[in-house]
Amino acid sequence: LTSLDDPHILECAVIITDKHLKELERGQWIVHYEKAELEKLSSFHQNTFKSRSDVRTSLILFLGGNGLFDDILASKTTKEEMEVQLLELLKRHCPEKGCPLAGSSIHWDREVIRVQLPSVYEYLHYRIIDVSSFFGVVERWIPSERWVEKEKYLDRIMQEKYIGDNNKEGGAHRAMYDVERSIEILK
Repeated sequence: LTSLDDPHILECAVIITDKHLKELERGQWIVHYEKAELEKLSSFHQNTFKSRSDVRTSLILFLGGNGLFDDILASKTTKEEMEVQLLELLKRHCPEKGCPLAGSSIHWDREVIRVQLPSVYEYLHYRIIDVSSFFGVVERWIPSERWVEKEKYLDRIMQEKYIGDNNKEGGAHRAMYDVERSIEILK
């Protein structure tokens, strides 16, 4: 997103799963913006989304440099094209008003979808599954030493998946990374 005050979608990722979290299909879109538009974004955006070549690979998850700006400039996809393609993907697997939106802190994403992708918003179920809420509840139930081990496990899985494969796009604050991490949390 470009900001919380006036959000515009930079990147979108979706993994559709069955009720057992088995992946059925995924989609990922990066919306094109001009360099001048990106330069107006906050210092958070500038640091986090800068070129991967600006940061050592092993630090991408922690220091930014996830390459999103490079991918945005190279993309030819418009927001309108993304909306059409996303809706087509949903229709292949989800009955209208039958599938909830799920993810970490997903309530904000749902609100952005309502404003920026109205046809997708109308197609989705009104319920959401906020993975970060599960995470917060479990964090309070599990003794701290076991919880620390679970967090280390999640970090290791995601590092192996993204840093272990230098050709893989992403890292922290990339859409597909966030979706995959939410699924791992639910598992």
